[in-house]
Amino acid sequence: MMEEIRTTVSRKLLLDAVALAGKFPHNSIPILNCVKVDIEENGNVVVRNTDLEVDIVSRLDGEGTGPISMVVSKKKLSETLKSLKEADVTLEYILGEKFDNKCPECGSIEYHVPKQALEQEEENGVLTPCPMPETKTLNFDDTVCTQCGYAGKTAEFVVPDIPTELKVGDFFSLSLNPEEVDEFPEAGNRPETEQAVVTTAGDLRKVLSAAATDFEKAFSLGSVCFNADDALMISTDGHRMHMVGADVTCNMLVPAGVLKKLIAGKKDDAEITLSAEKQSPTLEVPEGLKKADLIELWKSHSGETLPASMTIADIREKMVRKPEGPKCAYMFDGNREITMRLLDGTFPDYKAVMNKPESSGTFNVKVGTLQEGMKQALALTTTDYMAVKVSFNGSIDLETEVAGDSYNRASVKIESGGIEPPVSHNYNARYIVNILSLFKGTDELTLTVPPGTTPLFFNDNAGFEALVMPTRAA
Repeated sequence: MMEEIRTTVSRKLLLDAVALAGKFPHNSIPILNCVKVDIEENGNVVVRNTDLEVDIVSRLDGEGTGPISMVVSKKKLSETLKSLKEADVTLEYILGEKFDNKCPECGSIEYHVPKQALEQEEENGVLTPCPMPETKTLNFDDTVCTQCGYAGKTAEFVVPDIPTELKVGDFFSLSLNPEEVDEFPEAGNRPETEQAVVTTAGDLRKVLSAAATDFEKAFSLGSVCFNADDALMISTDGHRMHMVGADVTCNMLVPAGVLKKLIAGKKDDAEITLSAEKQSPTLEVPEGLKKADLIELWKSHSGETLPASMTIADIREKMVRKPEGPKCAYMFDGNREITMRLLDGTFPDYKAVMNKPESSGTFNVKVGTLQEGMKQALALTTTDYMAVKVSFNGSIDLETEVAGDSYNRASVKIESGGIEPPVSHNYNARYIVNILSLFKGTDELTLTVPPGTTPLFFNDNAGFEALVMPTRAA
């Protein structure tokens, strides 16, 4: 007889854990639309979710008894918790029971399916019908007891099982299938990690807004590139690029969609730390070592014993080969441990497009002023590509097509600087509006305008830099 298993945890924390898991659905594997809930022996609760790309483990303090593991539908558990109002919620695991079907007349569990469905058995090499007591029915859906001969509908012989349930609060019960626990993917062993990135949610948002959203087609364009050499976070969708300085010590490509979900709702000044698998230090191989010395040096460095049949050249090549980069990034967020699979791919050469011509003109403009000008220029616009013609002169003149030969025009005051000679380019207005939305109206941005058909550069002089590529005419 199983002892009572129940615990009490914070409803809000449990709902937060399940809600975050719901952001990572899986369309083709039903078990992955569930969370694994473990009630530990001391009553603490562990909620684990995985879509095979992102693994999230939330640990909640609780008071009760365990242990037990169960698999629960994300959607049903989330809806149930939302229906409750209490600060704390009690979870109780109620083990069900399976019964053998039996005859309603005598209680025997020995009965036959209808005559028409009986298999034949072999006797002395001859197939004969299975023996069966006399019965008055020949209906296909009847069942016959072998002990007392009672014949009735098959449903009469079925004894309903008592389902295994998770009782949530005082009024809600969710059906469980204990066998699903073994089907839920096992968690991988977490390696020894070291800090790879330290930034803030606000700076990360500035980068994420430029990442491609069509991940299947974009692949590396749907990621954030963390570059240790330049201490930068970069994203691009091929038409624009955003860059922000950060404390980066490991090169990684992290899926942008995952990061967006993980930092949603966080304040801009919230610290975001990513870790990666600890890398082995670079091995320096002195010249002139004999094979035995090389083998011993490699063993002390990696723990691997190389075969004596290897040549000195092969051993040295193995020793100086750069180790593979990390496969996953890890984020520790309060009571939560998150594992993200990194992307394999080549990020675009951002340095090639970020170089500004020496003859570029530069000026400063207030964010709020440019926002208002864009709002006026885009009023009632009908252009499919949100194209805006931007002319740089003593001011910034904005022009968009409305209908036929009609235009919207707006002029934006330049705070300082200027462009000589005046130039005009067409840009996707959505990209400019997106950049402006990342700042307060009183902030000031520096714009750099190359004379040719090249990108328009934005800089907040505090670590953020962006470019928007020209587009076709409005």
